Amino acid sequence: MKTILQRFPNHKDRLKVYYQLYKIYTVTKNNAKAEECKNQILTGYPDSDYAKLITDPDYYLELMAVKERADARYAEAFGEFKMGHYNLAIIYCNDAIQTLLDKN
Repeated sequence: MKTILQRFPNHKDRLKVYYQLYKIYTVTKNNAKAEECKNQILTGYPDSDYAKLITDPDYYLELMAVKERADARYAEAFGEFKMGHYNLAIIYCNDAIQTLLDKN
């Protein structure tokens, strides 16, 4: 993976490569290299999901919980839609969208 960064410094998946290297170096206990990749991510891509995963290990779990809440609300909206309660279905859909937007 490091070869990709050297050969293609502007590669579109550069962030993903840094994160994968960070994980590899962390598992192999190469702390200096892991820290180097971590710093590249946090300084170069501070608003990315990868940066959020590094700074908050529970970020992914929180993101999945939000998605599950939104999915449940969409299911409720679909149920209301099938019963012909269109206004209520719209309200539920808007609520689900807002749930997702509030997390970001």
